[in-house]
Amino acid sequence: MQRVYCSEGCGKEFVLVRYTVSVDTDDIEWTGFHCPHCNHKYTAFYTNSGIRSLQELQRKLLVKTGKQTGKQLKITLRHISDLKNRIKVGMERLKQEASEQGWTK
Repeated sequence: MQRVYCSEGCGKEFVLVRYTVSVDTDDIEWTGFHCPHCNHKYTAFYTNSGIRSLQELQRKLLVKTGKQTGKQLKITLRHISDLKNRIKVGMERLKQEASEQGWTK
C-alpha cells in the first residue's frame, strides 16, 4: 500500500492498494489507477502483446540466471538488458500513441 496525492485532480490524499488493468484497444492494455475521490485517471504504463511477450521472455531468462555462471551468465544478462531496453522503447511509443489518440483522459 502506498499513500498517493491526487496532484492533477481534486488534491486529496488516498491509499493506493492496487493498480487496475484494462484493455483500451484491440491489443493494448492500460495499467494505472484512479483517484477514489474524483476518479482522475493516472497512467502507469501501456503494453501490447509484443511487449508482454518480451516481458515473459525476460522473466524466463531471469530464472535461468540462478543456474548459470561465467560466460553463459554474462551472455544471458546482456540479453536481459537488451530486452529491457526494447520493452522500455515499446512502452514509451505506446504511451506517446495513447496521448496522441486521446486514450489517456
